[in-house]
Amino acid sequence: MGASSRALRWMDVSADVLAAPDARSAHARLVRALSEEFDAFFVVRTLSGPTGTPVARYGPDALARPGVAGTLRSWPEALARVEEHPLVAHLVHDRPTVPVTLTDAVDAGRPLSGATRELIEALGLTVHQLAVPMPGGPGEVFALVADHPIGPEAREAARLLQPMLGGLDRHITLLARVEATARTVTTAPALTPRERLVLHGIAGGSTAEGIAARLAISPRTVHKHQENLYRKLGAVDRLSAVLEAQRAGLLPVGPTVTLGPARGTGKAGTPAVAGQSAGRAAGG
Repeated sequence: MGASSRALRWMDVSADVLAAPDARSAHARLVRALSEEFDAFFVVRTLSGPTGTPVARYGPDALARPGVAGTLRSWPEALARVEEHPLVAHLVHDRPTVPVTLTDAVDAGRPLSGATRELIEALGLTVHQLAVPMPGGPGEVFALVADHPIGPEAREAARLLQPMLGGLDRHITLLARVEATARTVTTAPALTPRERLVLHGIAGGSTAEGIAARLAISPRTVHKHQENLYRKLGAVDRLSAVLEAQRAGLLPVGPTVTLGPARGTGKAGTPAVAGQSAGRAAGG
């Protein structure tokens, strides 16, 4: 494929990825394009696992032909000592920043043992493997497997596409975070308007008497709203109520302005930090 035709095609790919309605479909579009570009039958975006070894972002991941036993998500389980895989070891220990193949890893002194070769074949894969590093760590790569050798031309194409892949991958990662936040807010406990006002008063450090004065209700009613808040949020005191409300998206994380001059705010009319003020007034 010529440079101009590749550039035009990847402009279309980028537009499709950026227009995708969610992170998973955007990811699938990008993986499909990589499979077509490198004639790969297996493509997966890996992340750094607990020990630094790769695990799949999504699974089952794109474009695994029949006979391939799952994705890289299963590799740490299938390989008792996954670091013995030359490409994995090369990524984890040598930390290359440019696209590398399994052959490159072997040439760098990471031997391919007979047992590892047999396991690769048992998983339905081949030794024709390419890793395109992404920012973030040694396990952060797009990994591709093909039926044919991955030569210098393919590695050069991967190098040229690497910055674009990094940008699109960053977009997908941020989109996934936004979706996760939206899911958290959607599942937040439903509070009544009065309970929300009491919650903001608690976050601002106001006492029950101060909140009652501003809402024109009795302190006993404030305590009743506070009990309902604790129950809905799974909290046991003011501090845990504020923290749980922040996790649920009901309160911003950071400074929260009080309801106004009131006892329990440090200085009358002075904004108070939610966590600090809640801690000071934990028993009120």
